[in-house]
Amino acid sequence: MSEAPPRATAARAIDVFYCTNAVNYTIAMEGLLQGGPGSPRRAIVLYKGRRYRPQARAGVWAWRVSYPSFVALRLLARLWPMGTLYVPHHRIPSGLRALVPRMARMAFIDDGMDTLREKPSNFDLERLPAGADYFTFRDYDDLPAWVRQLTVHRVCDLKQMVDLSQKPAFDLTGIDHVFFESRSEEHTSELQSLAYL
Repeated sequence: MSEAPPRATAARAIDVFYCTNAVNYTIAMEGLLQGGPGSPRRAIVLYKGRRYRPQARAGVWAWRVSYPSFVALRLLARLWPMGTLYVPHHRIPSGLRALVPRMARMAFIDDGMDTLREKPSNFDLERLPAGADYFTFRDYDDLPAWVRQLTVHRVCDLKQMVDLSQKPAFDLTGIDHVFFESRSEEHTSELQSLAYL
């Protein structure tokens, strides 16, 4: 039987962020790892390499999502106090699920997929405790009922995701409408109202 993890302290504990895309990576880096009051002192950010480029930051280690990273995390959890595991939803890799018992707590970070949906696709609402911490953007005013039952922390702005991406800006001079296609949304009525269909 493995020993229980050492009691985590704010000064020593290592937090783990599982970032699946630029949305929750922005919330992690710009909202939670800026060094303000209550921010983690040390953190490991697990990132998916092809979706965005990790930024260097003091006290933050960027590890690519991989089996060796999960093994290293489990070993680290036996040697060092672990703090909060930040995940986007309940659908996480088995290698990360094995780490959950050794973390002090778990919280959720918005990945841009479910926050504004009335019925989320990636959360098991029966397993989602009321009051669980949920980190998202300040830009969202009206949130669906399932999110409102959580403790919502609005920690950064959507614009910071654009700034962090370091992508070239488009010149939209003379452009009346910009559409962002999403496989999960239905925009037919909006396009019809603009006489595009």
